[in-house]
Amino acid sequence: ELSPNRVFKGKAEEYKIRMILGVLELEGFTKWTGSLRPIEYTLDKPLPDLIRWSQEIANKTQQGKKIILFEYGADGGGASVIKLPNNTIVEKGIGCEIEAEDEDPIMHWKKPFNSWEAWWQTFTSNHGYFWIFFHPLFIHEDIKLFIQNALDNYNYPDADARDHIERWKDQLNCPNLEPQFPIP
Repeated sequence: ELSPNRVFKGKAEEYKIRMILGVLELEGFTKWTGSLRPIEYTLDKPLPDLIRWSQEIANKTQQGKKIILFEYGADGGGASVIKLPNNTIVEKGIGCEIEAEDEDPIMHWKKPFNSWEAWWQTFTSNHGYFWIFFHPLFIHEDIKLFIQNALDNYNYPDADARDHIERWKDQLNCPNLEPQFPIP
């Protein structure tokens, strides 16, 4: 079964299936049985090897792309934390300075960091216990465990924080969520 409970119909689907079976055969994962009707293949390597290979291929296709790791909001603004192709991190944000006396109270910023951990350290240091009061809009799979650990270790005596912790945990458990803002 290629995918349980999924019906594959039409020439386009048949073409895709045959192409991937051909790729798997070229990579040495499958072997044609010789049967023409239906065309049959057998797995020629252990399934864990095939899974590992497919994950490596998926990771290679992600290389060279910007990836949004985290998005957060607050009253009057928010930011995206983006992993660049060279594995550095940049925070791009926009906010509103309510008491600004100039004509344009809108602030834009772009701050580079060496790693996700360096960004998180700065974020939590700058905001102290109050980082929990920001609104998480998107949390990438790659950092969910990191965020979960931060929540597990969060210690603030105020009861108001409990609701915010729950909001962060809800966001961690939200499946198939996409970033709110496209990468510029």
